Amino acid sequence: MNALKLMAFSALTVLSFDPFTQAEARIYIVESFDTYTVRCTSMQTSELPNEVIDRYEVHESSNDTGIISCELQEEDADMTMPNIEGTFTGYMQNLIGQHTPLHFRPILENSAVSYIATYERTSASPVRFWMTVSIGDAMHEFEFQAPYE
Repeated sequence: MNALKLMAFSALTVLSFDPFTQAEARIYIVESFDTYTVRCTSMQTSELPNEVIDRYEVHESSNDTGIISCELQEEDADMTMPNIEGTFTGYMQNLIGQHTPLHFRPILENSAVSYIATYERTSASPVRFWMTVSIGDAMHEFEFQAPYE
């Protein structure tokens, strides 16, 4: 299973930077606006193999550290959806209303770019994300909830 998670986590060229696209499918939001599509996923870092944690320098401070991965795609003239650069900002909120800012950093591999951020979870409960993605002068806000699994 770890090899499958590692392959899923590294599958940037076709599936983009989504550590959960194969066996651990966890796409919590697919948001479309204009000619863009945003996909974000989230899971606990303890579910990731050590090779992935080392490769992408994911910093864990506890077993309750979560990771969110986002990608931005734009439909091009060929009707494909390559990943493009943008800026992601936002925060996570737990059930008791505590906010944690998300500090995204880009992950570049081959010709794809994705963005990851880690956050601390304090209980086994769902969390909500409030996000903003910026592309040049354009900006889009969205929110979604991820269960604790």
